[in-house]
Amino acid sequence: MADIRPFRGVRYNPALVKDLARVICPPYDIIPSQLQQELYKRSDFNFIRIEYGRELPQDKDTDNRYTRAAATLKRWLEQGILKADDKPCLYIDDHRFTLRGKTCRRRSINCLVKLEEWDKMIVRPHEGTLSRPKSDRLNLLWALQADTSPVMALYEDSDKQISTLLNKPDREGTDLDIKLKDGESHRIRVVSDTETNSRVHDYFAGQPLYIADGH
Repeated sequence: MADIRPFRGVRYNPALVKDLARVICPPYDIIPSQLQQELYKRSDFNFIRIEYGRELPQDKDTDNRYTRAAATLKRWLEQGILKADDKPCLYIDDHRFTLRGKTCRRRSINCLVKLEEWDKMIVRPHEGTLSRPKSDRLNLLWALQADTSPVMALYEDSDKQISTLLNKPDREGTDLDIKLKDGESHRIRVVSDTETNSRVHDYFAGQPLYIADGH
């Protein structure tokens, strides 16, 4: 079934970027133009410049939002604003938010997933996709040679093997703790332990994934 692996993530350098709440941005498809402008002003290093840069009247094939995003990524890597982790990891994101007056937590496992032919039903497709967003994300992917808009997939954990396994590192603390003004927060743990990552890999070897959304 699903073949998932840890990877060397690229993250903001905490020595140069102190307040992560000022540099993160929402997924591209929920960023209206007004918020896009606000994110540009929030920080010179806000990720909006890579994830969903502004379109300009003078844009052309050699100078557009995608080429500018690639140039920004290259510059930030050279300046040390962004740094790649030394070894492959899984990135566990506990996203807390309020819905209808109730505090909720959504846990995500950020990882590599092997591409599969859709008819194998290992990665089960979304019910419908739109050509314009797909073209936009593919253009950015080719320009960056990096994925900034990961696909969100669901999986079954009826016996709670994964939730139990991934709860254990809570004792080790949080690598990133981001609190947003609207009450949302992200607590991210970086799991480099090879035994834990192997057990996660083995569990998903018996599970299909269900694509829920494009980010």
